[in-house]
Amino acid sequence: MSKVSSWLRPNSPDESLFFVHIFCHKTTPYHFEEGDGWMAQTFFSGGTMPSHDLLLYFQDDLTHIRSWYINGKHYAQTSEDWLRRQDANAKAGLAELEKDAVSKGLDKEEGRKAFYRFRVFYLAVAEFFALHDGQE
Repeated sequence: MSKVSSWLRPNSPDESLFFVHIFCHKTTPYHFEEGDGWMAQTFFSGGTMPSHDLLLYFQDDLTHIRSWYINGKHYAQTSEDWLRRQDANAKAGLAELEKDAVSKGLDKEEGRKAFYRFRVFYLAVAEFFALHDGQE
C-alpha cells in the first residue's frame, strides 16, 4: 500500500482515491502453496487469496473508506459462460493453443492440455463460487 500511495497526488487525499477490486475469501486469507493441489500449481502459484478484511490491516499509508462484498453467484455464472464460449469455439481454440505451444518449442499436445486445463478451471470456479448460494 505504501507504493500505491506514492502514486497518488500528494497533499490532496480527498482528490486521490484508490479502488481495489479483488476476489477474496469471506473470512480467511491464505497463500497458494506449491503442494496445495492442481489449482494452486496451475493457476495461482505463489499468490495469496486475501480475506475480505485483509486490507484493513494495512492502513499506514492509505485510509480505508468503504468496502463492498459481492457474493460469488455472478462470477460462477461468468465462469459457466466462459466455458460455453470455449466449447463453442473449441476447434479454433485448440488450433491456436497448439500453434502457440509449437512456437514456444513445445509439443502441440501442450496446447491441448492448456485447453482442457481451462475447461476444468471454469468448471471448478463455477462450483466454488456458487457454494452456499455464493456466500463462501
